[in-house]
Amino acid sequence: YPGDEYPFGDFSGVGIAFKLATALLEEIPEEYFDLAAIGTVADLVSLTDENRILVKYGLQELSDTQRPGLMHLEQLAGLKADNINEQSISFGLAPRLNALGRISDATTGVKLLTTFDDEVADDLSHDTENENKKRRKLVDDIFLQASKMASNNTDKRTIIVYGDNWHEGVVGIVASRLVEKYNKPTIVMSHNPETGIYKGSGRSVEGFDLFEAINGIRDNMVSFGGHSMAIGLSISSDDLNTLINHFEDYAVSNGIEKLQKPKLSIAKKIKVSDVNQQLFDNLQMLAPFGTDNEYPIFEFEPQTVTNVKTMGKSNEHLKFQMLDDNSKINVLAFKNGKLASHLESLFDCVHVAGHLEKNTWKGRTTIQVMNDDIYSDDIEIVDLRSNQLNKSMFQYSNSLYVFFHENVYKQILPFIGKDSKACLYNNLSLEDNFDNIIFVDCPDSFETFNSVLNVINKKDKLIFYLYSNNLSQKMPTRSQYADLFRFVEGHKDIKIYDDIDLLSDYLKIDKSNLAFMINVFKELKFISIENGIMNGNRNPESSDITLTKSYILRKHQLTVKEKLLDVDTTTLNQVIRSCF
Repeated sequence: YPGDEYPFGDFSGVGIAFKLATALLEEIPEEYFDLAAIGTVADLVSLTDENRILVKYGLQELSDTQRPGLMHLEQLAGLKADNINEQSISFGLAPRLNALGRISDATTGVKLLTTFDDEVADDLSHDTENENKKRRKLVDDIFLQASKMASNNTDKRTIIVYGDNWHEGVVGIVASRLVEKYNKPTIVMSHNPETGIYKGSGRSVEGFDLFEAINGIRDNMVSFGGHSMAIGLSISSDDLNTLINHFEDYAVSNGIEKLQKPKLSIAKKIKVSDVNQQLFDNLQMLAPFGTDNEYPIFEFEPQTVTNVKTMGKSNEHLKFQMLDDNSKINVLAFKNGKLASHLESLFDCVHVAGHLEKNTWKGRTTIQVMNDDIYSDDIEIVDLRSNQLNKSMFQYSNSLYVFFHENVYKQILPFIGKDSKACLYNNLSLEDNFDNIIFVDCPDSFETFNSVLNVINKKDKLIFYLYSNNLSQKMPTRSQYADLFRFVEGHKDIKIYDDIDLLSDYLKIDKSNLAFMINVFKELKFISIENGIMNGNRNPESSDITLTKSYILRKHQLTVKEKLLDVDTTTLNQVIRSCF
C-alpha cells in the first residue's frame, strides 16, 4: 500500500489475501499454503523472500493435500503426489484453473478448491478438465490462423493480427506463442462484426516497452492498460490502421532491430558424467524455482547424441540421448520435433542447454535434461552413402547435385527436377541459394574432394550419396603382377574382352583388379591390344609400375575409399568437417 514500509512488495493477489488472513486470525493459516502456492506460481511473481516460503510450504501441502478437488485435478493432470513441484503448478494445475476464467465461469474453480464433497469434487474436476481441453483447442485453432497471417508480413518488425469472433479469453496466450515463434512485439485481437470493436491483448519482447509503444495513441483507444511486457486494449475499426501504422513506426524509430533474442543465462558448462543424484539433490536446496530464481541451466557439449526420436500426436516433441565417454542421459525437447533430422546430421557437434529434472517411469527414477536450447554453428551433414542410384534419390527440390564423373552425370541428368540443378565438380557455381548440396558420386582423389568443399558455404546442408562401383577395389599384390606377366609371356592372341572372365578365374584375380593390371601393363608397353587381341611385347623395358597414371589414379581412389567409404558416419563427419 502506498506509504507503507512492509519489507516485501512482490506478493501476488493470493499472497496479499494470505497475509490478510494471517493478520485477522493472528496466526499463519497453514491449511491455505497449498492455495497460496498455486496463485503465487501461476501469477509469475518473484519467487524470492516470502513468496519463496509460501511456495515451499505450499508444495509440501500439495503433496499431501486433503482437498478432494485438488486430488482429482492432480490425477487428471497426470501428477503424482510424491513428485509435486513448481512445474506441477505451472504446467498442470494452473492452466486448468486458468481455463475456467478464460472461457467459462471462474466460480467453478472456487467450488472445486473449497468443496470437501468427493463426489462434487470429481464432477467439478472433470468439468475443469473439459474446459481446459476446449481452451487448448481454441488456442491451437486461433494460433494456426494467426501464424499464417503473421508469416505474410515477415518484413515488418511488429505483428498485429485479428479475426472475427476469436475467443477473447485466449488471445493473450496466442500472442505469447507468436512472440515465442517470431520474436516480435505482438498484438492479437478479436473483431466483433456487430460493434466494429477490436479487443485483444499484446505481448512484448525483452527490452521493448509495449505500454509506451501504444500509450502515444491512447486517445484513439476505447480502452487501454498494461505494462511494458503485456497490454490489453480495445479499438474501433476506424482507428485500426492508426494502431497498425503507429505500432510499426514506433518500433522502427525506437531501434527494435537492435534488440537481440533473449539470451539464456548459463550456470556452468558441465559433462554428462557430472550429472548424478547428488548434484540434483544439491540443486533442490535452491528450489522452488521461478521468476527471479530461475532453474540453473547447464551447457553440455556431448561427444555425440543418439536415439533421436519424435513424440506426441503430431511428432511435435523431441527426445534424444547425450553420450560422453561411458555416460549417457536422456533429453526432452518440447515443441522441437522439427529439429529431429537436423540433430541426426549434427549429432557430433551440438551444444545443448537445459535444466535437470527427475523422471519416474515404471518404478525407476532417473535424472533427465529438459532442453532449453540446442545450438550448432557447424555444417549440417547427411550421410546417405549408397552403392546404387535410383530415380527417387533425385527428387529434392531447390537442390544442387554435384558429380565427379561425366558418365554418371549424363546418366542421371534426366532425373533432376526442374527446380534443382546438376553440375560437374569443375563447373561448380554457388551463385544461387540451395536448400541442399548433394554429392552424387565419389571423387577419384581426396584432393579434388577437398578443393570442392573449400568453395562450399559452411551454412549449406550437405548430403552425401558418394556412389561408387569400386567398393571392392584393392591394390594388386606383387605376386599377382608376376602371375599375369608369366601368363602373357606364355600365351599369344588372347581374346581379352571375350575371355576376361575365364582369365580372372584361372589367375584367381578379381576381374576389376585384372582389368586395372592390364591397363598398367599396356601403359608400360609390356603388352599391346589390337582389335581385342592381347599379346605380350618381347623384351619390354624395365619400368616402375608405381609411376604409371593408372597406378597413381588407383592409389588416389583407394585413399578416397579409405577416408570416405570404409568409415562409419561419425568418422565421415569428422573427415568432411576437417576440410573446412
